[in-house]
Amino acid sequence: MKNSTAHKLRQVPPGYLIMGIDPHKKIHVAVAMTQDTAIHTKFKFANSRQGYEDIIKKVKVTPRGLLEIWGIVSDSSENE
Repeated sequence: MKNSTAHKLRQVPPGYLIMGIDPHKKIHVAVAMTQDTAIHTKFKFANSRQGYEDIIKKVKVTPRGLLEIWGIVSDSSENE
């Protein structure tokens, strides 16, 4: 079976947010999207203990009580 992005997204239950994080040396970029890939929220956070605590707080306080699925992009050639 082909493991396409569309196939993966169909596996995400309705009502969940997919959290993607693009890590960098100083500032990370995060995006939350719905199952249909509509951008729900974008934000940046510091690569520090406080930055990680901030992102956890933001995710726990999502509007409408949506649940989250996390993913981290790891491509060292893209990191700043």
